[in-house]
Amino acid sequence: MSFGVVIICSDKDFSLAQGCLASVNYFMPGIETCLLLDGNTDTLLAENIYGCKVLKKKDIKNEWLRENSFGWSITKMIALWESPFENFLLLDADICVWGDIIKNVDWGNYDVVIDQPLYTYKEKDINEWFFDTGRLRELDKKFNPVDFGDRYCCPGVYFFKRGCLELEWYKELTRLNKGNEVLFKYGDMGMFNYMIFKSFQDGRLKLTNHPIQHICPDFKKEETRKMFPFINGQPFVKQPKAIHYNGDWKPYLKNILSYHQPMTYFRELYYKNAYPGLTKKEIRKVMLKEDAVYEKKKTAKEKFKDLIRPFVKPLYVQVKRLLKK
Repeated sequence: MSFGVVIICSDKDFSLAQGCLASVNYFMPGIETCLLLDGNTDTLLAENIYGCKVLKKKDIKNEWLRENSFGWSITKMIALWESPFENFLLLDADICVWGDIIKNVDWGNYDVVIDQPLYTYKEKDINEWFFDTGRLRELDKKFNPVDFGDRYCCPGVYFFKRGCLELEWYKELTRLNKGNEVLFKYGDMGMFNYMIFKSFQDGRLKLTNHPIQHICPDFKKEETRKMFPFINGQPFVKQPKAIHYNGDWKPYLKNILSYHQPMTYFRELYYKNAYPGLTKKEIRKVMLKEDAVYEKKKTAKEKFKDLIRPFVKPLYVQVKRLLKK
């Protein structure tokens, strides 16, 4: 029974995927890895350093997946049927692992292991983040979306057994979603959760939740810093987690909203392994250039929002947390 880690990335976030890859190899040395890449970035350096496999569009065997499942937040769905590993841990590029998150998860006895959310999603939250509950009830009268409100996950990290969901069903839902805009929300987020919980409800797969993910927007920056500290310049693991820098918390060096240091540590480690002669200052220059490529030119209004966001966002997170209790 083969097992490995599949990292989902694109040309745009490949610099973060490098950090993700370095973190996996740091905490889980020897484990097989694969980059599933939407784009044409040169991956030879990553392959040479870490011996990782690479899947690009030309490597996807199924023609329908090759032509219909590349793009923002849907590329990862390809791994469900074409991962090179029978069982795998899937990670988004904007994640770095902090500790060995595999050893404490009973993935061998389940088809799917997903994160355990911090709070219960009420119907209005499910409508915002996952799917249009009204439309879904009309289409599937046996599935009540609120029944799993305390279990829905942000699918940036999960354990999965290849092929445990039906590809034809995914094709059907994709076609359905195109004809019913925003039936399933945020790329794979709504569809993936519907597919696994519908299958679980019908007894077609074994599913469990396990606290494996730290979602940065759910915490104050200082809270995240305390949970993932460094001692003498080295990562200190209190509890193994996948740190997910989603939304506005992307771990770029100049993002004052983000406690980016964990990802920064592993991005630097990637370049130290690739080019041992580079100084830390030289590596930082390379990383700043990478970050600049993906930072769009901002209007005065957007720059003002950036200035107030570090003060407003934490308050918003706290209010949201209280409302969900």
